[in-house]
Amino acid sequence: MKRTLFFFIFITSYQYAFAQLESSHWYFGAHSGLDFSSGSPQVVYNGQLDTGEGCASISDINGNLLFYTDGTTVFNRNHQQLNTVNLKGDSSSTQSAIIVPYPGNTDLYYIFTVDADDGAQPGSTTNEGFHFYLVDMTLNGGLGGMVDTPNNNLLPLTSEKVTAVAHKNNDDIWVITHFEDKFYSYLVTSTGLNTTPVVSQIGPYIDPLVYPVNSRGYIKAAPNGKKIAIAHLSNLPLSELGGNVPNSTFANTYDGHAALYDFDDQTGLVSNEIVISDEGSPYGVEFSFDSKFAYFEFDYHDENYNWTNGELAQYDLSATDIPASKLVIFDDFIFNGGSFQARGALQLALDNKIYYSHTYYTFNAWGIVYLGDYLSIIHSPHLQGAASNFEYNALRLNDAANPNHKASYGLPPFITSFFNAVIVFDGGISGSEACLGEALNFSVIANSPVLNILWDFGDGNTSNLLAPSHTYSNPGTYTVSATVTTDEETVPVTRQVTIHSLPNVQDVELVKCDYDGDGLALFEIYDADNLVSGDSNITITYHESPEDAISGEDNLPNVYTNTSNPQIIYVRVENEFGCLSFSELELSTSLNTIQIVPDIELCDENSDGVETFNLTQNQNIINSLYTDPITILSYHKTITEAEFGLNPLNLNYTNNSNPETIYARVETDSCFEVIAFDLILNPLPFINIEDNTICPQNGIITLDAGTGFTTYLWEGMQGNDLNQPNNEPTITITQPGSYFITVWDDKGCQFRDSFTITNSVNPVISEIIISESGTVEIIAIGEFPFEYSLNNVLWQSSNQFTNLPPGDYIAYVRDSKGCISDTKGFGILEIPNFISPNGDGYNDTWSIRGISNYEDVHIQIFDRNGKLFVDRMNHNNSEVWDGKYLGRTVHTGTYWYIIKTTDGRKYVGTLAVRNY
Repeated sequence: MKRTLFFFIFITSYQYAFAQLESSHWYFGAHSGLDFSSGSPQVVYNGQLDTGEGCASISDINGNLLFYTDGTTVFNRNHQQLNTVNLKGDSSSTQSAIIVPYPGNTDLYYIFTVDADDGAQPGSTTNEGFHFYLVDMTLNGGLGGMVDTPNNNLLPLTSEKVTAVAHKNNDDIWVITHFEDKFYSYLVTSTGLNTTPVVSQIGPYIDPLVYPVNSRGYIKAAPNGKKIAIAHLSNLPLSELGGNVPNSTFANTYDGHAALYDFDDQTGLVSNEIVISDEGSPYGVEFSFDSKFAYFEFDYHDENYNWTNGELAQYDLSATDIPASKLVIFDDFIFNGGSFQARGALQLALDNKIYYSHTYYTFNAWGIVYLGDYLSIIHSPHLQGAASNFEYNALRLNDAANPNHKASYGLPPFITSFFNAVIVFDGGISGSEACLGEALNFSVIANSPVLNILWDFGDGNTSNLLAPSHTYSNPGTYTVSATVTTDEETVPVTRQVTIHSLPNVQDVELVKCDYDGDGLALFEIYDADNLVSGDSNITITYHESPEDAISGEDNLPNVYTNTSNPQIIYVRVENEFGCLSFSELELSTSLNTIQIVPDIELCDENSDGVETFNLTQNQNIINSLYTDPITILSYHKTITEAEFGLNPLNLNYTNNSNPETIYARVETDSCFEVIAFDLILNPLPFINIEDNTICPQNGIITLDAGTGFTTYLWEGMQGNDLNQPNNEPTITITQPGSYFITVWDDKGCQFRDSFTITNSVNPVISEIIISESGTVEIIAIGEFPFEYSLNNVLWQSSNQFTNLPPGDYIAYVRDSKGCISDTKGFGILEIPNFISPNGDGYNDTWSIRGISNYEDVHIQIFDRNGKLFVDRMNHNNSEVWDGKYLGRTVHTGTYWYIIKTTDGRKYVGTLAVRNY
């Protein structure tokens, strides 16, 4: 492959796969975190710790987080609490905990804790001592769990100091703490923890009754296991502290003590104290990765306990007079109030830089306000003085979205043997992955000159070169072992390397038809992705030259016009691990013509927009378009699938939309072509012939199916009705019954409707009720509903007519189909009150308007004496009386009349006769 990874094995003095990557993850302060697994620190915001000082974390040899703690609570890699009972460390203890792998067992880890004395007053202590705990990473599904460790107290009282370094045999580990004037060295081996320490009584007596201030400050072993540095923040004897002074005051009433010691990594003994300083308040200490320089941090105060200045000092361990070699590499601290402005941890990281957590703080009404937004960095701690390259506030720990992630005093300590060598390579400090076929360049740089190395690459191959190159032939994870002999010792080290497979690729071809004969066509080259490789999580790019493909430059766009016919395009395929494969894409064109085929149309029989189409309906037409035999004919839903012959459709295909375009891929020996046609569903025609009635007065009914149809078919004809054409828009029906009409449109789609024809049942007028107010009510019998009219003028559904003037009327009634079935005349009487039978032609007779509608009307006329002049039945005649009696005109006077109609009404009144 084209990606070269320079991979270097890191020398440690501990056989249990010690490597810098075990210190990859740091969690500290207020939810702050750093991830060094990429080779440089990346700020993370997932930490659960909120600790003022102590903290510890551990990763596996590949840099994967395992767990972390503040000395009381343990969190697993998912940042969930691992323990159910608090450990006996303290988040306010300087180095509340350190985590140590169990030699020979990659699943077990010890946690050592030191308590704090923040609640102590002069003359008393609340310290609970030095404890150990065991974590088994096989528990809880690989997230780890606590193993019961009875009798886990190692010291009843202790300071806030703990460090660890490899034994000289490179198998075991020393865990070292300090109390009063003694160092306690505990050995951890493959059989477990030896609870009987190696005790070295040396150095000043640090009075535990002036805790917590006397217990504070760091202890560190040098990466090469030869030195120990210690910082006692204060060395105040109880005898010199008068009265009951609170610890907030005596914390800076007395100078501390900073010192260096020799450490025997064979026996665990501490010896040969070198006092670095008895002035100021030292807190953080650290060694350079090559163990040639020591660094101490100091705060200084005046006699009134006011902070005056702070400094970060470097000491040359090769100097004859180490204290005199002091070089202050930084003292320009910003004063923010409070006692300690330089106080903070110094911690070596796997990038061989020292990180400095100087937490400024001040007091307000709510207590301490931390201002630790940054860590400072000593970039080259193995170089002297200014060359060490100290950068103030170099690494910000928070951002606008995570403003409360801050540093406090502490940073996580590690087994210092993690840092006893330099990793130098081009591929980055954490390079542990490579691609199949790569030549991997292995190298070792140790603290002492390397005499020889025996390599085992984990695949059966070995080498005795100091810097061999090796290529793995199969993917997988391999453990690389190196037995390194220096001028001081022979140490075994291991490191895992994972070899990833290359992307699977193949050469492919895209063919486009050339419609104008110039050999050029427009290609969508990204359509070839699935043909080039079926792998997932890959990135595919296309290039005009192999050089561009190798470098990943000048990617071609998706839409691309070839420059020659054929043309080779170079394909670069990169998987998620950065491994590369290359293939070729050939672009070629073939001359052909555009073909047109008709759409396939069906009737939407269920009016649901879905039907099953026979895609081969156009096959004969397609065959006729080509002179060369068609080798493959397939149908596809998209043009891309058709171009690549992917996902051919079933020939009996149910449409998904209307219309829907189908793409036919037609392959001949010379070219392939894509032909598009539509599947179309035509709506059914619609007709609605309502049920109807044959009226008696007509005897027939004519029906009209309307226009817009190409064909008609009437069904159900009877008798003489069969003699007429049944394929016309109109038809005449004389017989009741059930009938059908079927119509066809110009698309050949048909619709059939049914209807019923009945004979009208004649309604009959049974009674006409006339009120004197001029209201008439027509009573009819038969099958409702009916419609009514007077004189066949206006029709209405109500059978009442109001405010009618006197006169003669004819009542009509018909059914709802319009069949008039019955009529009846009636009159509304208008009775004059005088006559003048004098023969002048005016009012000569007594004529009553409306009476002629009655067949029999009984009329009587009397004079004032009761003499009866008229007594007869009137038959449909409006002229009732001519004013004569026995042929002679009656005398002028007033007469009385009684009129009785056949509907029971009676009219009584007077009639004046004027015969002059």
